[in-house]
Amino acid sequence: MRTSKTNSIDLSNERFDESLNKIKGKTMFPEKAKRATETLKSINFSLDTFNKSIKKKEQEAISL
Repeated sequence: MRTSKTNSIDLSNERFDESLNKIKGKTMFPEKAKRATETLKSINFSLDTFNKSIKKKEQEAISL
């Protein structure tokens, strides 16, 4: 019984991987996806900068 369960799980995982690869290969709006990626990178950079600023202010407050 364990073998049949393992085999069915493996098959479902293979099908999932195949479906995921098909989706990855067929982006309907590549330009929008590219712009969204750039926007997210920009937001991430801004958040990193903001967090560094907060940490710097905390260090200044602690040293007072």
